[in-house]
Amino acid sequence: MIERQSRILDCVGCAVRPSSMMLRLRLLAIVWLTTLATLAIGGRQLNAAQERSAAATTEQQDLSALTQLVDASFAGRPTSEVPLTWAGNHFIRSQGDSVYVPFTIAVDRGQLPATATQVYIRAVARSGAPAPAPKFAWETLQAIEMPADGHFSRAIALTPGTYDVFVAVKEKGVASGKLGLVRHELSVPSFAGSELSTSSIILARSLEQLPSAPSPDKQQDNPYVFGPLKVTPSTDREFSKTGDLQVLFWIYGASQTAGKPDVQVDYSFLQQLPDGEKYFNRTNPQELNVKTLPPEFNLTMGHQLLSSLSVSLASFPPGNYRLEIKVTDKPSGKSLTNSVNFAVSAS
Repeated sequence: MIERQSRILDCVGCAVRPSSMMLRLRLLAIVWLTTLATLAIGGRQLNAAQERSAAATTEQQDLSALTQLVDASFAGRPTSEVPLTWAGNHFIRSQGDSVYVPFTIAVDRGQLPATATQVYIRAVARSGAPAPAPKFAWETLQAIEMPADGHFSRAIALTPGTYDVFVAVKEKGVASGKLGLVRHELSVPSFAGSELSTSSIILARSLEQLPSAPSPDKQQDNPYVFGPLKVTPSTDREFSKTGDLQVLFWIYGASQTAGKPDVQVDYSFLQQLPDGEKYFNRTNPQELNVKTLPPEFNLTMGHQLLSSLSVSLASFPPGNYRLEIKVTDKPSGKSLTNSVNFAVSAS
């Protein structure tokens, strides 16, 4: 379960009007008042509780089939019948040294037409001698309604390190139901300490402000909902000229005075051409400071600093691009630069 409260504030932004296009800049400040620590606790405890409550039931049979499939894969004997693909993931700081990891899986619906599906998730740390079962870093069984496009998202919480993450699916309640499995190596970064850093850069198809945050029992079904902010991530990073590019990420380790940071974010777009990379355009600098953040925003209270950008792609020629993001902590003079690639299609 995830319990947290957030507040989304419309931004103080500016429009950039180069000769050929307009880049619309939007700033959202999320005050993240509680943390994601309970997600990790629930993940570690859930399987044992389910085994006790689901004995001699179809859920227990599903769980047994899925754990056997993962055990076989861990031992080098994979027997997956349904193709699964790890479509992407992101890393976001949680409480202490814990990292929240939402991810997306793509399932071949032609091979798994059933809608009612059991999903089993296990994360195993890569650390010398294997730990005795059931001491996995993460383990859950969840029933879901598989979307028509076969893409579903879930989240886990892990401490920094390298893991093998197994995601297995099965037709719910069908004794001879088809099984699918994907195994993915995950290197979880550390966001602890005072060094300037950022979460993963999320490229989104849409950002939507909900009337309220989902209830804790619905959070696992909505891993890309942060408080009342619903994010629909792009897994292929391809966007239409008729739409917008939405970008968001969290900034960690910023200096502060009375809880207020003074950070500048620069967004630059570079077009990737056959003869090399060429500067295309940029937004005006985004300022995150006492003048632009809400009065109650306070880093010492654990509030997290979010940078967000919304850009119309109408004036972007179809092709491949690199978005370069420079974050500067003005009081210390420290800066870092991240990049993410995306493509613009004609339609």
